[in-house]
Amino acid sequence: DKRLLICEVGAGLGAGGLGVALLLKTMGLSAEVHITDFDPDSVALIEQCIRSNGLDGGDDRITCYANVLDWDRVDDYITEHELGKCDLVIGAEIVHEIEHAQGVFNAVRKLMDPAGQAVIINGAPKHRFGCAEFQEMMHNAPDLDYSVSEPQPELLVGMESLKEKMLTLQLHLAEWKAV
Repeated sequence: DKRLLICEVGAGLGAGGLGVALLLKTMGLSAEVHITDFDPDSVALIEQCIRSNGLDGGDDRITCYANVLDWDRVDDYITEHELGKCDLVIGAEIVHEIEHAQGVFNAVRKLMDPAGQAVIINGAPKHRFGCAEFQEMMHNAPDLDYSVSEPQPELLVGMESLKEKMLTLQLHLAEWKAV
């Protein structure tokens, strides 16, 4: 039974990483989940959520960690936390400024295992600065298989207000090309 290694980048309050951890726990799978954000106050709140959901190591199968991650210092984070390459890198609504595009691109490339995958859901370029630049970087990376699409309708149940506000979400998938 392989222990999965997952990292959420730009977590905000960590809903994505916590959701994945809880899902894997109910499925009886084993994982180490790093939920990261640049803001120390967000990380402190994520730590509280980890404890309140019993994901702080009391269950040997699922252990979550909340840590500050600067996208310009991903190598330092990997070294400091003795982090291997991740099976899954996730992020939600993390590219909303032009300078975020390069940071997220670098984080995905440095964190993702050769057999891993990155899943990013973000507002479309017409709604978020930096998204067009992020898409271009991912699309032009010669060693990545990259696709962008709208999420399946069943993933957006209960989110009808997004359509009313004209926010279009996009699902970004990336994995290393086979050598």
